[in-house]
Amino acid sequence: MKKIKTVIGCCLFVACSSFAGTNYSKEQLNNMASSGNYPEQEDAVSKSANTMSFEDSKSGALSMYSQLVGDYPVQIVVDTNILYVLKLWTNDGAIVMSCSGPDQKRVVTVARYK
Repeated sequence: MKKIKTVIGCCLFVACSSFAGTNYSKEQLNNMASSGNYPEQEDAVSKSANTMSFEDSKSGALSMYSQLVGDYPVQIVVDTNILYVLKLWTNDGAIVMSCSGPDQKRVVTVARYK
């Protein structure tokens, strides 16, 4: 549960931050995603890097996926037995969650829209 709260916190940071940047409604994001034309992004910034088992990291990412799929664009980029990468688009930025088995780490990066 703590892991899910951490990920949700990162999402809320992106959704609620007051930095300048472009915002999109979830309808706009879904239309862009369905046409394959995603918003331009600024450089990604690492928001967290936590040591944890691959299984726990992937479980947290899958939980986030299941909570957002259907509302916001979400894409499983890589799904192997040692690496799992999930990308999701929120109103004002994109979030990438990477789970690494060999490193036993979860890294969350955020990129605001240009």
